[in-house]
Amino acid sequence: MPSKVFCEDEFGEIDLIFFNSREGYIRKILPLNEWIAVSGKVNFFRKKYQITNPTYVEKINQIELVNKIVPKYSLTEGLSEKIYSKIIKKVFDKIPDIDEWHDKIFIKKMNFLNWKDSIKKLHNSKIQKDLNSNYLKRLAYDEIFANLLFH
Repeated sequence: MPSKVFCEDEFGEIDLIFFNSREGYIRKILPLNEWIAVSGKVNFFRKKYQITNPTYVEKINQIELVNKIVPKYSLTEGLSEKIYSKIIKKVFDKIPDIDEWHDKIFIKKMNFLNWKDSIKKLHNSKIQKDLNSNYLKRLAYDEIFANLLFH
């Protein structure tokens, strides 16, 4: 039998469904009357919303709840969203400022951002993804150009 946890806030109600989980584990990750960020695929089943085996569950304070957006990545088995997000943050903290590999006149003409800023914008979940943005065009150009050079 799956375990069902009833959750609610000012926006509504949702059930979290856990298969193959121990009761102690569920009590640990979902303490009563605390704010928890939960992410996963939302389904509508028997006239109720539910998330089966949430992919992300984390305690947060009420202020963090306002703009908490969890990016979604395709993951390798055994790598969770939480671990991957921590890795991405560490990588971003260490991205060096590198010299451009394109001519400065070309960068200006194309209105491209530098590579570092383009990568950061691509992974910023608060920015609306626009296929005509200068950072996406920059990264797409780099990808195509590099493939032409090395194949």
